[in-house]
Amino acid sequence: CIDVGHCRRAGVDLGGGRINKKKSLYDIHLKDSNAEKGSTKDIPTEVGRGTMDIKGILTALIEVKYPHIVAFEYEKGGKDVVKGLTESVNYVRTLLAEMSAR
Repeated sequence: CIDVGHCRRAGVDLGGGRINKKKSLYDIHLKDSNAEKGSTKDIPTEVGRGTMDIKGILTALIEVKYPHIVAFEYEKGGKDVVKGLTESVNYVRTLLAEMSAR
């Protein structure tokens, strides 16, 4: 399992083709964050509103033909988490559609 938020805080950039196809990688936790590299505390936000390279992560997954689970990990909280999760899903769907149209 790779949690992109933990990688971000650890200073590991998963964009730019840095995801390798490993036989032992079966699950990606996709989220966005405003936390700085090296931070011990996450600042979760809707996917597309943070500072993480979501397009780069998706590009890397496509390049290695990643065949397993990519799950949204929405941790922002609040009164209506479904609204934030829906926004995140729609952002990724739109981004993937734009990427495939090229």
